[in-house]
Amino acid sequence: MAKTSSHRWWLAAPAALLLAMLFSLLDASTFGLESRSLDLRFHMRGPRPVTHSPLILVTVDNRTYKDLNQRWPFPRGYFAHALRNLKRMGVSLIVLDIQFTEQVAGDSLGLADLAAALGECGPVVLSGELVYERSGYQRLDRPLPQLLASGQPWALVNDLSDPDGASRLYPLFLPDPGDGRARPVLGARLITTLDSLAGRGGPPEFGEISQGRRRMGQRPILLEPGMANAIRINFYGPTNTWTHYSFSDVMDDASFTLADPDQDTDYVEQFADTALYNVLWPGEPHPFRGKVALVGVSATDLHDDKRTPFFAYKGLRQLMPGVEVHAHAVQTMLDEAWIVNPLTGAWAWLLMGVMALGGAWITGRLGPLRALLLLIALAALWLGLAQWLFNSRNIWLELVSPLVALASAWMVGVLLHFLQARRERAQIRGMFAQYVPEAVVAELIKNPDLLVLGGEEREMSALFSDVEGFTSISEHLTPTQLVELLNEYLTEMTQCITDEGGIIDKYEGDAIIAEFGAPIPCADHALRAARAALRMQERLSAMRLDWVRRGKPALKARVGVNSGTMVVGNMGSRQIFDYTAMGDAMNLASRLEGVNKFYGSYILLSGESWRRLEGAFLGRLLDSVRVKGKREAVDLWELLGSAQGPEASHVQERVARWGAARALYLRRDFTRALAAFQALEAEDPTDGPPRVMAARCRDFLEAPPPEGWDGVQTMTEK
Repeated sequence: MAKTSSHRWWLAAPAALLLAMLFSLLDASTFGLESRSLDLRFHMRGPRPVTHSPLILVTVDNRTYKDLNQRWPFPRGYFAHALRNLKRMGVSLIVLDIQFTEQVAGDSLGLADLAAALGECGPVVLSGELVYERSGYQRLDRPLPQLLASGQPWALVNDLSDPDGASRLYPLFLPDPGDGRARPVLGARLITTLDSLAGRGGPPEFGEISQGRRRMGQRPILLEPGMANAIRINFYGPTNTWTHYSFSDVMDDASFTLADPDQDTDYVEQFADTALYNVLWPGEPHPFRGKVALVGVSATDLHDDKRTPFFAYKGLRQLMPGVEVHAHAVQTMLDEAWIVNPLTGAWAWLLMGVMALGGAWITGRLGPLRALLLLIALAALWLGLAQWLFNSRNIWLELVSPLVALASAWMVGVLLHFLQARRERAQIRGMFAQYVPEAVVAELIKNPDLLVLGGEEREMSALFSDVEGFTSISEHLTPTQLVELLNEYLTEMTQCITDEGGIIDKYEGDAIIAEFGAPIPCADHALRAARAALRMQERLSAMRLDWVRRGKPALKARVGVNSGTMVVGNMGSRQIFDYTAMGDAMNLASRLEGVNKFYGSYILLSGESWRRLEGAFLGRLLDSVRVKGKREAVDLWELLGSAQGPEASHVQERVARWGAARALYLRRDFTRALAAFQALEAEDPTDGPPRVMAARCRDFLEAPPPEGWDGVQTMTEK
């Protein structure tokens, strides 16, 4: 993208942020896309096992009508019979998601029997409802007094629905319209009753909210952000995640005859008699003993079905019985499998701002098409991260608003790009000169034939530079911090190179590839490359002091320089090409940069480059090596400074001592060579090569080299 437009990329950010914020507000109140994106994450995650759950479901299903030859509502004596059978089969707690709040004419005996069964089979949790009248009046529908007289607890069956009608949230309690006290909902009452049975607390008492959690009995419950009495249900799967036992099966014992003879198997007896069960199902866990039975309805005509995140899972559109929604909510609280949204409120706005700013910056810097591809990739990464965090940590990263911010930034950026197009076309030459070295531009203007593919052989020098330990440094920085640091470093290093007449071939991450002697030939290209390398190290030394003061990593860089014949020119396809250099001499410069790390040096020149310096610089012959990919030995010269520098005399003295030590090493006098290298190391512990050579002498003292050893070291790594 042209410079004028890229300088105005930030204009897209506030517009994109405003659009994203408006969309977020509309989505929360109207669209519900973010909630549906969470539903999709449930689908992608898939069901989770509930074999560890203490819950079982007993439901009045469509089959029950046929088995009992009875329509709803059933006589209350049926429920008394079912309660006793559940207790016979070893159920520890029964929770009724069926309300008994109204008298039924002609069923006084059944009601009395049910009240008696409640007293016999406790603990049993009864259910009631907070009723909202159209006039705005609220009232509690309590269980019938005859049933409450049994002393059994009761709870509300009210639920919460999102604007799209789906059940995703679950209330813990609702305020009594009379006295304002907290009336627990069925799941909350179930859990606190379980805790009471286990000796971990009494009735449900709801404490104050602290750090987003409200204490319920002995349990801290993580609340849905922005709500004081509700959790988000972490659904374990679609309908029938829990096994549903038909109500007619629970009725079917030796004393009760089902209407359908084929179904009348005295189902209860095999579970009520432990000895018989062990004979029939040896080694199998008992499906009822010690369980919590939730008794509810799933028959279609009773309309107690809810839409959940797993609706339409794998294309199967299934509503979930309300009693099973209770089960998912209870299991979420038992497992403490909270769905955590870490970026809410101001953090959500900040995330949208970052996305808007990033999208605007990318669009401004890369242009519409490349930015679109990159933003699609970034969006895919965000989607992948969100799904992974949800699958592995139950973390809910918002998708819709951040991606809307990203997309809005791109669209506004494209609009700005379009509006600036005419002005940018008028500035093409100036833009071109800023992206390509001026020398390349001048040569291309003077000689348009260079625009064709191909190149020419030319004597020149190549410089490769790389940051030491850049991978570990990047792991401790955010992407923004890394980009800022890298841009600062590359800017200064590039200036050192271009000031000496070099051109930047390319940047590869933190690596710099440069050439001297192209596109305009010059005889002193090796001198220019050496001066540039020294200037880079001097500039880096000053920059490290500033970085340390600012609390940033103090970068060090290694440089390799080689001179020789290279092919330079436009390389690539006929549609897209780049002005670059290639050849063995180019590759050797890259190898020299990498060899630095084996010697602890920072500027290495090949023997070919050193010979071209004509005594203008101080250096020492470190070694002769065969680098990876080369058969011939290469002399490694470490560039130490200018021959006219203020420290020249001191450097010359150390170079002379190094030469003497290396002469002992080549004569296989490793004992004296070791002492000489150790003396150099002791004087300057930061000097890497003496340490490396001392270690090599120690190795050769233990295992001398073979006869005919020529002193050449073979490098097996780049």
